[in-house]
Amino acid sequence: MEMCQCGPVETLLAPFTKGETKGSMLLVTTRFPNLAKMVGSVDSLELAGLEPNDFFTFFEACIFGEHNKPEKYQDELAGIAQKIANKLKGSPLAAKTVGRLLQKDLSQEHWNGVLEKDEWLKQKNKDDIMPSLKISYDCLPFDLKKCFSYCGLFPEDHEFTSSEINHFWVAIGIIDSDHQANRNYLEELVDNGFLMKEFHWYVMHDLMHELSKSVSAQECLNISGLDFRADAIPQSVRHLSINIEDRYDANFEEEMCKLRERIDISNLRTLMIFREYEEERIDKILKDSFKEINSLRVLFIAVKSAQSFPYKFSK
Repeated sequence: MEMCQCGPVETLLAPFTKGETKGSMLLVTTRFPNLAKMVGSVDSLELAGLEPNDFFTFFEACIFGEHNKPEKYQDELAGIAQKIANKLKGSPLAAKTVGRLLQKDLSQEHWNGVLEKDEWLKQKNKDDIMPSLKISYDCLPFDLKKCFSYCGLFPEDHEFTSSEINHFWVAIGIIDSDHQANRNYLEELVDNGFLMKEFHWYVMHDLMHELSKSVSAQECLNISGLDFRADAIPQSVRHLSINIEDRYDANFEEEMCKLRERIDISNLRTLMIFREYEEERIDKILKDSFKEINSLRVLFIAVKSAQSFPYKFSK
């Protein structure tokens, strides 16, 4: 046999350059857009999520298979199923993962739990959504892993600008400002399928956002709902973002006080508050929960004026 001294792409295509058969074709699927560009002799086709109606039909099939839907389905469960389907963004892999989870217990209580607690993201089987997505993450170089992992601090569907995210990465020490011009980390994440580029914005798909939060859970905390519990937060958290509507209740304030005791507030490196709250509310949050911060590298708060900050906040 003739040995081929060539790269992986040339090796893959080599059999199609020999032989008498005409019209051979090779279909390649990949999660990495840059690989599609390397292999493709024609423009690649980007597979988006299924259309909502088609996806819901497929989702129901993942739940019930060849079995008939129970009589109570239309009255008790169909509405919940539709809300869950809306969260899955047309992903067939997510539909299969959640479908298996729902079919275990056809009760409203179980289905509402799946809807509200995102239990499907915690499934550990190798063909579930998060383990499947993490395969791609595990293949990234170390520096790109770090860049991607901290993106989960930003809200879902946040539109990154190149300047904003690069300043953020430099400030927390992921990339070196002296060598920043040598590489475009954002474009590398796009080429590897972890970000999408829309005009001059960069956007992260919801599932990738969940993956980012998952892989950085020991260092980063994104509070995006009133139901968070401080005692479930790793004590090693050093980067914190808050992204909830201006509707705090007594329970939320109580959990924030507990969080103060659980993590080392004085060594918090990042604090990001993405909603533009009333000045009195911002002042109260910073005074009550974060007055001991003195090691910040990144502070991002949407305020109308500098007077919103407590006097000498974080020195």
